[in-house]
Amino acid sequence: MLAAFVSAGFSGLDFWGLSLWEYHARMTGARARILRGREDDAWAVWHTAALTSQAAQGKLMPLRDLMRAFEPDPGPQAPDEMQAMFNMLAGAWGADPLAIKKG
Repeated sequence: MLAAFVSAGFSGLDFWGLSLWEYHARMTGARARILRGREDDAWAVWHTAALTSQAAQGKLMPLRDLMRAFEPDPGPQAPDEMQAMFNMLAGAWGADPLAIKKG
């Protein structure tokens, strides 16, 4: 979770004081910011290409298809990844992760 937090552009020093809700809110916001940037870039690329000779030759991909190509599909998180994150949080909060029984 810390690695994802830092790769989203946040300071690692801020991570340890966050609740799970605050972490989720920041990561959701970062994801929205990144997707918005990717969409803006795709829009600019498509419109630049539309002004070239390739567009006149009918080789231009529809903008809707280009925008779909940038939608990430992270898929479900593996149970072992979730357990590792919960163990890390438990350890950060002073609990013994090995003492926590799995359901």
